[in-house]
Amino acid sequence: MRKLFEFFICFSLILVLVSACGSNEEASDFPEHAIEFSEEFIKELYTVEDANLDLESMSVEELIEIQNVYEPYLTEEELENFQQDAY
Repeated sequence: MRKLFEFFICFSLILVLVSACGSNEEASDFPEHAIEFSEEFIKELYTVEDANLDLESMSVEELIEIQNVYEPYLTEEELENFQQDAY
């Protein structure tokens, strides 16, 4: 009985070690996704759609639309600063 228990423990440990050493696709793809996301942000940030952008003559809806474009890329604090600077 004791040998069976020892065999079960050894088998379990080997199974845990083998499964822990397996590759995790999500973890390995994370740097690639982060790079793609940052490239998208830089492209959006530095693309000039309207060179004559005048914040003073824009309506509130247009200002909110501009803020919504940048919102996914900013933290809450950065978004608040962005909103304060726009007004």
